Amino acid sequence: MRLMIEFTPLSNFGFDYVDKHKVQSFIYYLLRGSDYDDLHKRSGFKFFCFSDIFPIGDFVVGERKRLIVSSPDSDFIDALAEGIVDNDFVFELGSKGFEVVDLKKFDLEPNGVFISGSPVVLHIDNRRSLYFTMRRKPDIMFFLERVKDNALKKFNAFYGSDFFFEGPIFDKLVFKKDVATVFWKDGKKITVLGTVWEELSYVRNLRRDGGREFYKFYKFILDAGLGEKNSLGFGFLNPKKIKKRT
Repeated sequence: MRLMIEFTPLSNFGFDYVDKHKVQSFIYYLLRGSDYDDLHKRSGFKFFCFSDIFPIGDFVVGERKRLIVSSPDSDFIDALAEGIVDNDFVFELGSKGFEVVDLKKFDLEPNGVFISGSPVVLHIDNRRSLYFTMRRKPDIMFFLERVKDNALKKFNAFYGSDFFFEGPIFDKLVFKKDVATVFWKDGKKITVLGTVWEELSYVRNLRRDGGREFYKFYKFILDAGLGEKNSLGFGFLNPKKIKKRT
């Protein structure tokens, strides 16, 4: 399930002012008083992700921007929408004010191919904050094994199941670029490295095994995000539009 928030700034300022940590804090703020009030304190997976703000460009009074929040938990999405209504469609990111002009809840279905809407993050060494990039470690098998392991852990934690499958999570990958994302948290500058992908295809899995559980698994990835740090807006996925053959 997804919630698209369309909003306009109440002043003019640069695009880089609103970073991922500010957006995460905004989401947690909206959840105050709901069943998810203490989500930021809970250990383990948070089961939500969010897009980069778009379109890219400085914030200008009267010009609309959009943010999409996704989650496999529809009640979570409902709580976010209610939080915006309860705040009279006005909110702050840092010290900047915004007005919500439109809210839309919608759902997307997996179609066999993902495209990454934000960098996919994987640790090589968590203690030293070393991240996987194609420049640092051009090892596709490492990427496939780590994202599969992470996705299965999240899926089974969310559903209380023990789902598993043999073979790779994706059949075809088209790499686009490595990306460094910078944000501030508790007065500290944090840099996270990730990879952006033009295509992450899993058609073979659906065709070979075909069961409902596989559809449910890939739908979960679409909603929860891929890789690590999803609740900071990393690993946000969209179905890729597939061109029809003529």
